[in-house]
Amino acid sequence: MASLTTTSQSLKKITPFLIFGLIILILAGAIIYRLTNKPKAPLPVAINPPEITQNPSQQQPRSFDFSNIQIPDSPKKLPVYAVKPYNMTEATTTTLAFSLGFSGNPSSVKGNTLDGEQYSWNMNNLTLTVSQTNLEYHNNEYRNRTLSTVDGLPLDQLREKVDSFIQKVGLLGESLTLRKTEYQVISGLYRLPVENFEDVQIIEFSFGKQLSNVPLVNNYPDSGFARVRITKDGEVTYLTSRFFDKFSESGSYDLKTAKEAISEIQKGQGKVVQTQVLDEKGIPSNIYEHPENIENAKIEKVSLAYFLPNDIKDSVQPIFVFEGSFKTNKNEGGKVVIYLPAIKQAK
Repeated sequence: MASLTTTSQSLKKITPFLIFGLIILILAGAIIYRLTNKPKAPLPVAINPPEITQNPSQQQPRSFDFSNIQIPDSPKKLPVYAVKPYNMTEATTTTLAFSLGFSGNPSSVKGNTLDGEQYSWNMNNLTLTVSQTNLEYHNNEYRNRTLSTVDGLPLDQLREKVDSFIQKVGLLGESLTLRKTEYQVISGLYRLPVENFEDVQIIEFSFGKQLSNVPLVNNYPDSGFARVRITKDGEVTYLTSRFFDKFSESGSYDLKTAKEAISEIQKGQGKVVQTQVLDEKGIPSNIYEHPENIENAKIEKVSLAYFLPNDIKDSVQPIFVFEGSFKTNKNEGGKVVIYLPAIKQAK
């Protein structure tokens, strides 16, 4: 049997190794703990729902039919965005106006509008209005002549002319994508929709923009981020667009599920932003929309979009877009679009 002295000496020899091994175990445990127990990210700041506007004369549908709805996969979280506008000075807008064919100083300057300083040019049949985030151009020369539906350029060449015109407005950037092409004819002071390119006098191109691969929309579903009208012979008559310096992410938020969103729509919590009567070919009977009272809205599609507010001090946040059809009391077909805030509110 080993003596106490021998045992003591053995312990002294191995003690440093035991201590070293213990230190290694403690350090390894600390590293594993830090890797597997990362501090939780702070909760995002509470956010108010976007201010979506419904026409005061528009009523909610009396009932909904979701039996044929298409529900795509959607993310559980999405960021919201803060908008930074350009610093639009008189010198900046004068340079922009020159690129579109206007010369000299603005015809008028209005201060403290809802969109900051507003600069306007009026030259012969051309007008241009530019404010902090909005641009609107009109060329009314086409009203002084008869527009032909026979002679003109093919659609692809008209698109090239439109793209070239947009490039003159450098503020709009290069990230616009074509959303919709509409054919129209002039009837007095109004534009009426037509189905075929052969019958067209004016073509309207609507362009969109995306954030986080999700479309950006405003309160008017068909307006797009930018719209351009051009005559069949290649004269641009109209351009309207919002424009911004950049969009910056400012926190990520949990989204409602599609089931939760449908339940809220059934309770009348969505905003009806479009009701449009269509003819038998699916063409709008009137491009100037009016509220329609709907007995039953058959919702066929739901998707996510980012809502661009009128006041850019508000955040750009995700919404659900519900699209469907209805019948009027005259048995006319129509389409309905309803917006619903998508961020899940804390209870």
